[in-house]
Amino acid sequence: MRRLAVILGSLAACALPNPEVGEADLDPAMFRCQVEPVLVDRCAFPACHGNPDRAFRVYAPNRSRYGLPGDSQGDPLTEEESALNLSAALGFASPAPGYSEPLLVAKPLDESLGGAWHGGAEQYDGRDVFRDARDPELAVLRVWLDGATEDSSCAP
Repeated sequence: MRRLAVILGSLAACALPNPEVGEADLDPAMFRCQVEPVLVDRCAFPACHGNPDRAFRVYAPNRSRYGLPGDSQGDPLTEEESALNLSAALGFASPAPGYSEPLLVAKPLDESLGGAWHGGAEQYDGRDVFRDARDPELAVLRVWLDGATEDSSCAP
């Protein structure tokens, strides 16, 4: 029994490295008002991440919707759709092995700039979503992933 206590005590003393900003720390208001509009504008096309078969799926007005009737397709995103978009983004918010940035940034960033392979580039004649590392919308993704916040009363 004493041996078990020593082993458990030793394991408890081991700390796993934690990233400076964890997924749970990312601001939902910043996502809703700054990040989500970028994803809706750049990623939510039916042939891309508006497709229900994609691991990263983005709901958007007049594109893919979650449970809305046909006459409501142009309505603003529902709270549930926005929450699903946030959940999808959080799934790509951690650095991926072999990349210095999370896949939310690495995937749409052109490979020539250090980005990850992205099927969208092949679909669109080798042109990826972000072909300039200084793109202001790419900067929005980066600052959110770095922990930036927004007033909760913001409007997209």
